[in-house]
Amino acid sequence: MGHGSSRESHAHLHFLVHILFLFVCFSEIYAVRYVWKTGLWMECQHYDCGKGGSQFRSVYCGEQGEFNYNEFDSSKCSHMPKPSNKRDCFKVCDLHRQKLKWTVTMWSDCMLYPQYRECSIKHGIRYRNVSCVWVDNGQLEDNDVCAELEPKPDTEEKCNLKCPQDCVVTSFSSWDINNCDKCLIVNKTRTRELVVPPAHGGSMCPHFTEMIPCDNCSDIYTYKIGEWSECTQFKQSPHTTAQIQPIIGRQTRRIQCIDTNGNEVLFKFCVDFIRSTNTELIRSQTCIIPQDCVVSDWSQSSEHNSSCISQDGSRSQGYRVRYRHVETIPLGAGKQCPTLVHYFPFTTAEEEICPRFV
Repeated sequence: MGHGSSRESHAHLHFLVHILFLFVCFSEIYAVRYVWKTGLWMECQHYDCGKGGSQFRSVYCGEQGEFNYNEFDSSKCSHMPKPSNKRDCFKVCDLHRQKLKWTVTMWSDCMLYPQYRECSIKHGIRYRNVSCVWVDNGQLEDNDVCAELEPKPDTEEKCNLKCPQDCVVTSFSSWDINNCDKCLIVNKTRTRELVVPPAHGGSMCPHFTEMIPCDNCSDIYTYKIGEWSECTQFKQSPHTTAQIQPIIGRQTRRIQCIDTNGNEVLFKFCVDFIRSTNTELIRSQTCIIPQDCVVSDWSQSSEHNSSCISQDGSRSQGYRVRYRHVETIPLGAGKQCPTLVHYFPFTTAEEEICPRFV
C-alpha cells in the first residue's frame, strides 16, 4: 500500500514539473512575440521659436515583425519598458538660419578602416568633427537643430590610403662587353632599370649596376669597392682632449685589387691603374650614428566623435582616439617613428541613447 502511494506521488510530481516547464516556455514565446513599437516623431509643437517645444509619437504594443501593424493590449508588452511618447524639442524658425551653423574641423590623416587588416588604396578612411554652434558665441547646440536648416556635413569619408610601396626593378641586362675589345676599360657591366620607386616607407632599391673584369684582358687589374660598414662612434684618443660628438661617427669600406679572374691580389698591382684614371678612393668617412625613434606610451583614449542609438533604432558610429608623442627623433639609418594617432570604434556596450533636445 505504501509503495503504491509513493509511485503515485512521483507521477504527480513529474506531471507538475512538466506543466511548469510548458508554462515557462509559453511565457518566453509569448514575451518575445509582443514588443513595443513606435511611430515617427511629429513636428515640434511650440507657441514660439527656440527651446521649450514638445514632440509626440505613437507608442503601441504589437507583434514582432516589420510588417505587423496590429495593435494589442498593453499588458502583452509588460515584460519590457515602454518607450516615451513625448520629448522636448527646439522649434526651428527662419530666423535661426543666420544664427546657427555647422562647423567642421580639419580632416584627420587617411588611415586603415577599422574593419580591414591589410593596407589597400581602397581601404582608407578619414574623420572630422562636425558640430552645430551659435554664430554669435560659438556655443554648442544639438545637431538635430542645424539639421532642420541644412543637411549635416559628413563626419567621415573614404580616402586613398598611402600604403608602403617597395622598390621594383627590372632584371639585369646582358653583359656589355664592348669595353673589353681593346681592354681600355677592363670591366664589363650590366644594368637594370627602375620600374616603381619606393614610397611611404617601402623597401629601398637594390644597386642598378654590376661590374666584373673582362675575360680576355690578362695581367690587367682593377679595384672592387665594398659596402660601407655600420656607423660607429669615434674612440677617444689618449693624445687629445677634443670632445667627441655623440651623434657623429665613422664608417669604413674595403677596397680590393682584383685581377681579370676576379681574384684578390696585392693592392700594389692596382696603383698604376688608379693613377691613370685619376680616381680618389675613399676608405673612411664621417657619418650620423643611427638612432631609432622612441615614442611614449599611448595616452588615455578620449571621444573623437559621439556614438549613440537614436529613438528610431538607427546607429551613429563613433570613434575614440588616443595619442603618443616622439621622445627621441630618428637619426641616420635609425628606425623611423610609428603612427602617433590611433582611432578605434566605440564598442556596443559604450553606446548610449542619442541626446534629446534640451
